[in-house]
Amino acid sequence: MKPITAVESDVRDNVLAEAAARNLPADLVLVRGENLQANLKSRFLLCEPERLLLELPTHNGRPVLLQPGQFVEVYFKVNHDRFGFDSRAVSHCTVELNRGTSVEAVGVAPPRFLERRQRRKFYRVSVASLPTMEARLCPIDADPKRSVPITARLCNLSAGGVAVLTGARGAHRFVRDREYRLTFSLPDDAGELFEFYTVVCHVRDVFQSRRQIVGLAFLPGEGTSHHGAAIERIARFVAAQQREQLFRTRRRKRRS
Repeated sequence: MKPITAVESDVRDNVLAEAAARNLPADLVLVRGENLQANLKSRFLLCEPERLLLELPTHNGRPVLLQPGQFVEVYFKVNHDRFGFDSRAVSHCTVELNRGTSVEAVGVAPPRFLERRQRRKFYRVSVASLPTMEARLCPIDADPKRSVPITARLCNLSAGGVAVLTGARGAHRFVRDREYRLTFSLPDDAGELFEFYTVVCHVRDVFQSRRQIVGLAFLPGEGTSHHGAAIERIARFVAAQQREQLFRTRRRKRRS
């Protein structure tokens, strides 16, 4: 299974090769802790079989060094189409652009999926300040009637996926590219249960504990609620939380 918006593999390879050949600009979004830091600027340099090389990204004009394993979302535009993919940093190196000119670069893993994405549809908000939102996960290949679901807590949410924090004593360890059936409810949504097929995009161990922060992308799947109406309800919830967080930030600034 793949995301509804994903392009075919041959299209993916051609688009990435064109982005590198034209040194197209790229916007990067990084996950740090349970939240996001956005607005990093970069550009494509080279498309290699084992990695994509991007110029070392900057934030407000200052270089940002990505740590190995750092999860990153990459957005770029080819002609009139906007694309995005999830990846992780794998290396750092220097790329020679021409004789006497070289730049620092970060290598990111080639994406499993390349999607047509409008970033406004994938804004992510932290739900840490809201009442605890419990999530339950079950491997897609497991019998849901016999398997014991894995419990976790939602950290952040978007119309494209979620990040969850696993329990400290959980014996289950998540790994990239595994697929799970995810269920959760939104606060004040009349107890409606959302159910999605998901794929693990990134996993980060929480320091000095057995907890993990797991990023999951929504996938289409027969028998789930992954349809337009469900995504639209989540998108409206995310937009409302963004407005509320912006309002609180402005109010704090006026008081200071």
